[in-house]
Amino acid sequence: MAYKYEAVATDLQHRMTWNEWAVGDQLPGIHELAAHYAVSPSVVKDAQEVLRKEGFIETRQGRGSFVVSIPEPGDMTLGIRRHLEAIRVDLAEARDAVVRAERRLAELSETVV
Repeated sequence: MAYKYEAVATDLQHRMTWNEWAVGDQLPGIHELAAHYAVSPSVVKDAQEVLRKEGFIETRQGRGSFVVSIPEPGDMTLGIRRHLEAIRVDLAEARDAVVRAERRLAELSETVV
């Protein structure tokens, strides 16, 4: 399952790409974005951290987050890559859970015999 912060980051990226905000514009506050996306403020903070690492926004202490670079329409693949990475993580976690369950089953089978 994709993480909520990735979906928020991808949508914010789309909104920047399609000119809702220009370079230098301040993004809405964390609580306003949290209400808009119906998520917790920590999810918005995580989404903004993704966009910071990708070079699209910067946060100024006590002032908020500002657009510093507009993603190109071709950069939409970043959202897809984020989603694929989340799927990889989910698959790895599922694989580990199956391995643990198989081990437990083997242990139980040995005690029954």
